[in-house]
Amino acid sequence: MQYIYNIFKEKEVFQGGYMRYLKSDLKRELKRGSYIFQDGVYLSWVVKKDCIKIKKFVSKTENKGNGTKIFSIFLSMFPKLKKILKVQKKNHNAIKFYEKHNFKIVKLEKDFIFMECNE
Repeated sequence: MQYIYNIFKEKEVFQGGYMRYLKSDLKRELKRGSYIFQDGVYLSWVVKKDCIKIKKFVSKTENKGNGTKIFSIFLSMFPKLKKILKVQKKNHNAIKFYEKHNFKIVKLEKDFIFMECNE
C-alpha cells in the first residue's frame, strides 16, 4: 500500500487535503478488491446501481502506455455499464486522457469536472 500511496504523493495535482484521507481510502479499496494495480498504475472503482464510479486512477509514469493499457482492461471488464468520474479542473492531462477514451463532460463545479462514458 505504501508504494501506491507514494505514487499519489509524487503527483502535484494530488497534494493538499486529498492526501489526508488517502491511506484510509486505499486500505478500504484494497480490502474491497475493486482495483487494478499493475505496471505502476493504480485504478480503483465502486459499483453503483446502474454504473461504475472510477475512484482513483494514477500512473507512476506518464506517456508510456501503461495507463492506457490498464484503463482498457478496466473498460473491458464492464462493457455494458455507464462509467462516471470526477476530476480536478486543473488536471488537464487527465481530462484529455478521459476524452480520448470517449468520456464526455456532464457537469462543471468550482474545482471539479464530472465526466461519463456510456460505452
